[in-house]
Amino acid sequence: MYDVYTDGSGIEGKIGAAFVVYYYGCEIYHEQFRLNDYNSVFQAESCALKKALEYINNNLPASSVVNVYSDCLSLLQVMNCPISTNLIVFDIKNLYENIIQKAKVKFHWVRAHVGFQGNERADVLAKEAALSSSAGCIEVPGSKRRADGLILANSIKEWKDQWLKSDRNKGHLKFIQIKKKMIVHGNIDVNQFLTGHGRFPVYLKRFKIQDCDQCPTCKTVADGDHFLYKCSIFKEVRRKYGIIGNTFIDVREHVDFVEAVLSHINSHKLECGVLI
Repeated sequence: MYDVYTDGSGIEGKIGAAFVVYYYGCEIYHEQFRLNDYNSVFQAESCALKKALEYINNNLPASSVVNVYSDCLSLLQVMNCPISTNLIVFDIKNLYENIIQKAKVKFHWVRAHVGFQGNERADVLAKEAALSSSAGCIEVPGSKRRADGLILANSIKEWKDQWLKSDRNKGHLKFIQIKKKMIVHGNIDVNQFLTGHGRFPVYLKRFKIQDCDQCPTCKTVADGDHFLYKCSIFKEVRRKYGIIGNTFIDVREHVDFVEAVLSHINSHKLECGVLI
C-alpha cells in the first residue's frame, strides 16, 4: 500500500510545493519545487497534487492501492465539482482518470499541523523549496486573487511613501496611518479639525465666503489649530480637558474637547470671527 502526502506553502513571500511517497510507512521518494512569487498557495497545493499523480501514473506498479492525502480541503472540493475553469485541476482530473484504469486511488483530507508524519514532512519540504534558489521552478500563470493582492500591497506602499514625503503630512493629519482598511471618522466635528475644512475664518476667507480671516479676540489669523491650542477664548476649555501647550493632539482621541470647542464657535460666531 502506498501513501502519498502533498502540500503547498507560502513563507516570506515565497511559494513552494512538495509531495512524499511512503510504501508501508517507509519513505521511498519525495519531490519538491518552487513557484513564482506571484503564484498563490492554492496553486502550489494544486501543483503538488498534479506532480504526485504524475509520479503515481508513471512509476507505481499496476493494481497498486494508493491513498493520497492533502490538507487543502478547498482543492479536494474543487476536484469534486463536475466543471472547473482551473487548468491545473483539469489536468489533475485527467491524470486521475488514467490512473484508475490500472490502480486504485483514494483521496483524503488531513488537518494540517496536527502531527501526521507524512503531512509534516511534505510541509517541511514545501517550505524548503519556497526558500531555495536551487529547487526546480514550475511556471504557472499567476492567480487573479494573488495578483490583486500584490497590486493592492504595492499601491499602499507607494501611497505611504508619497504621504511621508507630502507637505500635507503635518498637524493633525500626521496621525493618519495609511493602511489597507481605512475608516472615515464618523464625527463631523473631528473631521473639520482633521482637514481644516470647517467654520474657521481662514477657511471661510479662502473660499471667499467672508472677507476676514482674523480672530477678533486674539487679532491673528484663525484656523482650527488656533482655536484648539492658542485662542484665549478657549483657555478654560483646554484646562478642563487637560490640553496643555501647543503640542498637536490626535483629535480622534479627544472627541469631547473638539465638540466643546466647535460648539462654542457655533454659538459665539462673532466672538470667534465667523461672520456667516
